[in-house]
Amino acid sequence: MSGELLVRDLAVVLVKAVVVAYIFQRLRHPIIIGYIIAGIVVGPYTHLIYLSQPKVFGSFAELGVILLLFGIGLTFLARRLMEFGRVSLVVASTEINLMISFSVVTGVLLG
Repeated sequence: MSGELLVRDLAVVLVKAVVVAYIFQRLRHPIIIGYIIAGIVVGPYTHLIYLSQPKVFGSFAELGVILLLFGIGLTFLARRLMEFGRVSLVVASTEINLMISFSVVTGVLLG
């Protein structure tokens, strides 16, 4: 029985995503914004759509984010990444050092 509910829930989520993506494509807006809005509508906090197994869909959402980031990574050319390599290295190093410093100072102040 739970397998049938999972398939039904998955179908509901996919249909909502396709409908919202189509609407956003017709409005000439980024489809990713539509997917985010569809995720909010289907999510557990709006109570607009009831999902029988919301914890399973949390795992699906994490997998979707991984695939999305993978797809974004595929669109970058290696040549283009090399151009931003030095800047990215400096920015990332600075951020890491600032966060470590902030954490040490906060830890000392809090004892």
